[in-house]
Amino acid sequence: MDDRIESDLVVRARNGEREAFTELLSLHYDSAYAFAFKFCLNKQDAEDITQEALLKAARSIFSFDGQAKFTTWLYRIVINTAKDHLKKENNKKKYERDFAVIKELDAHGNDGSLERLAALLTTLAPKQLEVVTLVYGEGMNHREAAAVIGCAETTISWHIFQAKRKLKEKKLFVCILIFIAWRAV
Repeated sequence: MDDRIESDLVVRARNGEREAFTELLSLHYDSAYAFAFKFCLNKQDAEDITQEALLKAARSIFSFDGQAKFTTWLYRIVINTAKDHLKKENNKKKYERDFAVIKELDAHGNDGSLERLAALLTTLAPKQLEVVTLVYGEGMNHREAAAVIGCAETTISWHIFQAKRKLKEKKLFVCILIFIAWRAV
């Protein structure tokens, strides 16, 4: 999307124009949903998280100051909403895949790598999961992920290092192709 068009929509939405806000969110709904799904690994939870995050965005659009990109601001809302949702639903339990979704993906040629990925991700600490989701799931670089999380780039690098170390300690070797397949979901 052209940054000027998005900026115009944001300004109009902040001025109370509902149509502009509706258009803005419709442009970003799919990416917000995909991000929520990658974070919580469950189709129904991702839908709930996305809806709740968009409601929060609607209530707080006036607080968006334009210092960051709109998508960065929206991802932050989705992350916080997902974290809150997962806390309510018992963190580790909700990181597991919805097996119906896995079967559906497997029926479309998936070799089970998404299921293996889900099992691996359940072993990560919440902050590591957050960073891995942004960097590998969304394809963000460390600078972009740091902007979403609100920390230093070196902190992102540290969390990635810790996640890789934890997976290696458990003798779980993750192929980068699994993450690429994950991004395609």
